[in-house]
Amino acid sequence: MDVLVTNANKGDGAIHSEAQFTEFKKNYGGKCYIRDESLYERSTCNPPWRWNSKQVREVGCEIIPQRVYDACMRGLKDQYNATQKFPNVMPTTGMLGIMHIGHRCTSIALYGFTLPEPPYPTFPRVPHLFAEEHAVLKSVFPKAVIH
Repeated sequence: MDVLVTNANKGDGAIHSEAQFTEFKKNYGGKCYIRDESLYERSTCNPPWRWNSKQVREVGCEIIPQRVYDACMRGLKDQYNATQKFPNVMPTTGMLGIMHIGHRCTSIALYGFTLPEPPYPTFPRVPHLFAEEHAVLKSVFPKAVIH
């Protein structure tokens, strides 16, 4: 089964009208997972361009929980070069989604997921640690195939 992992920003998902929201529910209802940075950053602000809890419930999506974010950050810190100060980064949406639902999957195939050509970009050029994410995912899901 295909699933959608997206952030809480409705604009990124091109949902700008009630018709688009209805189409989204038809295509992804019950099989989408939302990354909510405000949850992880402990923000109380929910601007209008972000999903609200009523919309998430109506579509049947799940918000990726704080514990998954925390596990991703622990894994990244474990993989990061300990001789340097850990940068201010956030796990990619893909990593959060895989860490959240990977244990429910019979197989994991990642196509184009955070896969730049080596040498991997490093902070601060991008806010993600691609090489470390790959290492974490391969250690947690050793049979995952990264294309």
